[in-house]
Amino acid sequence: MVSDTGTSFIVGPEREIVAIAQSLGAQYAQEVGIFVLPCKTKVPDLILTFDGIDYHINPDSYLLDMHDPDNPGLCVLGLQIAAPASGVDWILGDVFIRDVYQIYDMGKNRVGMGKAKHHMQQAKFPDEEEEMV
Repeated sequence: MVSDTGTSFIVGPEREIVAIAQSLGAQYAQEVGIFVLPCKTKVPDLILTFDGIDYHINPDSYLLDMHDPDNPGLCVLGLQIAAPASGVDWILGDVFIRDVYQIYDMGKNRVGMGKAKHHMQQAKFPDEEEEMV
Protein backbone atom coordinates (compact mmCIF):
# COMPACT_ATOMS: atom_id res chain seq x y z
CA MET A 1 0.00 0.00 0.00
CA VAL A 2 1.07 3.56 -0.68
CA SER A 3 -0.13 6.77 0.97
CA ASP A 4 -0.08 9.55 -1.59
CA THR A 5 -1.16 13.18 -1.20
CA GLY A 6 -0.97 13.51 -4.98
CA THR A 7 -3.80 10.99 -5.45
CA SER A 8 -7.32 12.25 -4.83
CA PHE A 9 -9.13 8.93 -4.33
CA ILE A 10 -8.57 5.59 -2.67
CA VAL A 11 -7.28 3.36 -5.45
CA GLY A 12 -7.48 -0.40 -5.12
CA PRO A 13 -7.89 -3.77 -6.82
CA GLU A 14 -10.83 -4.01 -9.21
CA ARG A 15 -12.63 -6.81 -7.35
CA GLU A 16 -12.62 -4.98 -4.01
CA ILE A 17 -13.40 -1.52 -5.39
CA VAL A 18 -16.31 -2.80 -7.50
CA ALA A 19 -17.71 -4.75 -4.52
CA ILE A 20 -17.57 -1.67 -2.28
CA ALA A 21 -19.12 0.57 -4.95
CA GLN A 22 -21.92 -1.90 -5.66
CA SER A 23 -22.69 -2.31 -1.95
CA LEU A 24 -23.17 1.48 -1.76
CA GLY A 25 -25.38 1.57 -4.85
CA ALA A 26 -22.89 3.45 -7.04
CA GLN A 27 -22.91 3.14 -10.82
CA TYR A 28 -19.77 3.06 -12.93
CA ALA A 29 -19.51 5.91 -15.43
CA GLN A 30 -17.39 4.15 -18.07
CA GLU A 31 -16.72 7.27 -20.15
CA VAL A 32 -14.90 8.99 -17.28
CA GLY A 33 -13.81 5.97 -15.24
CA ILE A 34 -15.47 6.90 -11.93
CA PHE A 35 -18.30 5.65 -9.75
CA VAL A 36 -21.24 8.00 -9.16
CA LEU A 37 -24.38 8.04 -7.04
CA PRO A 38 -26.94 10.58 -5.86
CA CYS A 39 -25.51 12.84 -3.16
CA LYS A 40 -28.61 12.33 -1.03
CA THR A 41 -27.77 8.61 -0.70
CA LYS A 42 -27.24 7.66 2.94
CA VAL A 43 -23.99 5.73 3.10
CA PRO A 44 -22.07 4.37 6.09
CA ASP A 45 -18.48 4.98 7.08
CA LEU A 46 -16.13 3.19 4.73
CA ILE A 47 -13.99 0.84 6.80
CA LEU A 48 -10.65 -0.27 5.43
CA THR A 49 -8.71 -2.86 7.39
CA PHE A 50 -4.93 -3.07 7.17
CA ASP A 51 -2.89 -5.34 9.43
CA GLY A 52 -6.03 -6.12 11.44
CA ILE A 53 -6.71 -2.45 12.24
CA ASP A 54 -9.93 -0.78 11.05
CA TYR A 55 -9.74 2.73 9.61
CA HIS A 56 -13.07 4.54 9.33
CA ILE A 57 -13.57 6.98 6.46
CA ASN A 58 -16.49 9.37 6.92
CA PRO A 59 -18.97 9.72 4.02
CA ASP A 60 -18.18 13.46 3.96
CA SER A 61 -14.65 12.46 2.95
CA TYR A 62 -15.41 9.85 0.29
CA LEU A 63 -18.71 11.07 -1.25
CA LEU A 64 -17.78 14.16 -3.27
CA ASP A 65 -20.37 16.52 -4.75
CA MET A 66 -19.54 17.21 -8.39
CA HIS A 67 -21.32 20.60 -8.41
CA ASP A 68 -22.08 19.85 -12.05
CA PRO A 69 -24.93 21.99 -13.41
CA ASP A 70 -25.70 19.27 -15.99
CA ASN A 71 -25.99 16.64 -13.23
CA PRO A 72 -27.18 18.40 -10.07
CA GLY A 73 -27.15 16.26 -6.96
CA LEU A 74 -24.71 13.73 -8.41
CA CYS A 75 -21.71 12.75 -6.32
CA VAL A 76 -18.47 10.98 -7.14
CA LEU A 77 -17.49 8.03 -5.01
CA GLY A 78 -13.87 8.61 -3.96
CA LEU A 79 -12.78 5.14 -5.07
CA GLN A 80 -10.97 4.18 -8.22
CA ILE A 81 -9.85 0.91 -9.79
CA ALA A 82 -6.06 0.50 -9.90
CA ALA A 83 -4.39 0.01 -13.25
CA PRO A 84 -3.45 -3.69 -13.44
CA ALA A 85 0.17 -2.88 -14.30
CA SER A 86 0.65 -0.41 -11.41
CA GLY A 87 2.19 -3.03 -9.12
CA VAL A 88 0.54 -1.46 -6.04
CA ASP A 89 -2.46 -3.06 -4.35
CA TRP A 90 -3.79 0.11 -2.66
CA ILE A 91 -3.07 3.82 -2.98
CA LEU A 92 -4.47 5.79 -0.07
CA GLY A 93 -5.09 9.25 -1.45
CA ASP A 94 -6.74 12.38 -0.08
CA VAL A 95 -10.03 10.60 0.67
CA PHE A 96 -8.18 8.42 3.21
CA ILE A 97 -5.71 11.05 4.42
CA ARG A 98 -8.51 13.47 5.41
CA ASP A 99 -9.64 11.07 8.15
CA VAL A 100 -6.49 9.15 9.07
CA TYR A 101 -3.52 10.96 10.59
CA GLN A 102 -0.15 9.57 9.58
CA ILE A 103 3.25 9.79 11.25
CA TYR A 104 6.38 8.76 9.39
CA ASP A 105 9.31 7.41 11.41
CA MET A 106 12.09 7.17 8.85
CA GLY A 107 14.66 6.16 11.49
CA LYS A 108 12.77 2.95 12.27
CA ASN A 109 11.25 2.57 8.79
CA ARG A 110 7.64 2.60 9.97
CA VAL A 111 4.39 4.51 9.58
CA GLY A 112 1.86 5.08 12.35
CA MET A 113 -1.78 5.85 11.59
CA GLY A 114 -4.73 6.92 13.70
CA LYS A 115 -8.06 8.74 13.51
CA ALA A 116 -7.60 12.43 12.70
CA LYS A 117 -9.01 14.64 15.48
CA HIS A 118 -10.98 17.06 13.36
CA HIS A 119 -14.37 17.14 11.77
CA MET A 120 -14.29 17.37 8.00
CA GLN A 121 -16.03 20.62 7.14
CA GLN A 122 -17.05 21.44 3.62
CA ALA A 123 -15.61 24.71 2.37
CA LYS A 124 -18.14 27.46 1.82
CA PHE A 125 -18.00 30.12 -0.84
CA PRO A 126 -18.84 33.77 -0.07
CA ASP A 127 -22.15 33.59 -1.93
CA GLU A 128 -23.36 30.64 0.20
CA GLU A 129 -25.27 30.72 3.49
CA GLU A 130 -22.39 31.85 5.71
CA GLU A 131 -19.89 34.54 4.89
CA MET A 132 -16.25 33.48 4.96
CA VAL A 133 -13.99 35.29 7.42
